[in-house]
Amino acid sequence: MVCIRRGSGRGVAGEREPEQGTERERIGAHAAVNLSYVCVKERNLLLTEMAWKQVPKDADAQRALGIPIGDDRAEGDVHRMRYSEVQCSLRHIRKVLRERAEAEAVPRRRAEMRAVIDAK
Repeated sequence: MVCIRRGSGRGVAGEREPEQGTERERIGAHAAVNLSYVCVKERNLLLTEMAWKQVPKDADAQRALGIPIGDDRAEGDVHRMRYSEVQCSLRHIRKVLRERAEAEAVPRRRAEMRAVIDAK
């Protein structure tokens, strides 16, 4: 990959940038990021549905609303069960992306990857 740097005075036109992994790794990283965006959209949709139905998202919210633990209306809700699965998927995706960021050899690229992973 040819990198042309302007403005810094440090780079030379046509200077080669170090390889940043195979094509397959780059595609895999983009797929994981795209999958995380899909999961975030799904999570937001489920939170909206649960808010309309007045179903708490977890046990802490359930206690705060005064709904007893074990209540079928809250714990057996389809949206709440799917919400916990989506949260689990997001945790796994973040874990894989963090592992890939730590394995990145180029410090600037590693910092960019961490910024994307830790974005709220």
